[in-house]
Amino acid sequence: MRIILRILTSRDRATSRPWVTGLVVLAFVARIAARLWSGESEFLRGSYGFYLSLARGLLDGHGFCGPDGDACAFRLPVYTAWVAPFEATGTLYPGLVMAQAALGASMVWMAWRAAAARFGVTAGLAAATLTAVSPYAVVHDTALQDSVMANVLVAGTLAAIAGIGPRERASVRVLLAGSVAALAVLTTARVAFVLPAVGVWALVSVHDWPTRLQRSFLVMVPVMVLVGGWTLRTNRLIGSPVLTTESDTSLWFANNPATFSSFPRRSIDRSAVQSYAILTDAKRAALEAVADDRVAYARLTRSWAFEYIRSQPVATLRGAARKVWVVVAAELSPARGWLLQSGYGVFFGTVHLLAAWALWRDRRQWRQDAPAWALLTGFLAITAVYWAHTSHKSAIDVPLFVYAGGTIARLARRASDETGGAGAPCPVTGEEVPGWQAAPGPDADDVACDMKTM
Repeated sequence: MRIILRILTSRDRATSRPWVTGLVVLAFVARIAARLWSGESEFLRGSYGFYLSLARGLLDGHGFCGPDGDACAFRLPVYTAWVAPFEATGTLYPGLVMAQAALGASMVWMAWRAAAARFGVTAGLAAATLTAVSPYAVVHDTALQDSVMANVLVAGTLAAIAGIGPRERASVRVLLAGSVAALAVLTTARVAFVLPAVGVWALVSVHDWPTRLQRSFLVMVPVMVLVGGWTLRTNRLIGSPVLTTESDTSLWFANNPATFSSFPRRSIDRSAVQSYAILTDAKRAALEAVADDRVAYARLTRSWAFEYIRSQPVATLRGAARKVWVVVAAELSPARGWLLQSGYGVFFGTVHLLAAWALWRDRRQWRQDAPAWALLTGFLAITAVYWAHTSHKSAIDVPLFVYAGGTIARLARRASDETGGAGAPCPVTGEEVPGWQAAPGPDADDVACDMKTM
């Protein structure tokens, strides 16, 4: 027990790096093993097959459209570009599996970096461990879906801004954060909340307006170039400057009388089928009339969503609360049986509580935690309007692990104190605090000196 506590309460980054490296390797091996154990047939059966079609369209010279030159704004481009080389070389299995296992493992380092910068080395180790062994990620990171790419880019945005002090210029890292956030949005529109999060950080992380404007500019330049460039491209091809034509139809799936006919216990796709089944004859005829025009199709279904929201405000609010509760209560969606459902609930329910406690306890340090608050608020807002299966919710898992790590670090230090850990004077008050050792980092002193008030 003392050895475990000594590792957890280590304040030495150099000593901790081998452990982080080991966790990265563990995460990589676990993800590959889980996928190889389930087999190639399961890999293909549970895939988003349309990405293979889009990848073939890209390889055939149709750009980010389907093989027939259609569906030019059906999905965003980053994951299609990621899949295309593996489709071209016939190495989807196990080549794509291994590459995505590496992506998933990279989040271990990102969690370590973000948590160590915010709460110290102990929290970094805890966050890295949670990321490495996250049961959902171990199974899901290697699926032929865009989730792991979006998750890596959201975590990468958080890691890029981690530890940038209020007096640092850090122009390259700020520009990198904006670029990674833009790529996240160009992977899937459901993580668009990452843009206001990094924007909020640019505005509140410093007090002087020149630096605020500089950081905001550096964040916005890649967003305007990458995301703006994509909308210009869709406007040229389909006559509408949208990220994806899928968003409007998804809004209708999420806001109609059949939304909860299957969701959250089963896939929203089943609810979508029922949404079509209950259409009146007039609406069915109107839909068939625009079936070949994706923009008109999207606008029509969006109008139905707004019609439902206006006519059923109470049902809409109840539905929004139910969607958010699926996430907050750590409900595995779609459901996978009572054993997996319970295991997921226990693991992530605990993570949610630990992360919430860290955010609440440090609420006076809101400037440092503004990106996390913005990420979580933005994600829950999008969930309330649309929905979030567990794969969608995984985009905020690493931020949650970071803050859960902060709470675990405090608990570990308290346990170290009770077992007679070495102490050192608090640099703020001069009082000796058992179990604390001086360490670099913007928040290490505050965390250590606050231990006794926990």
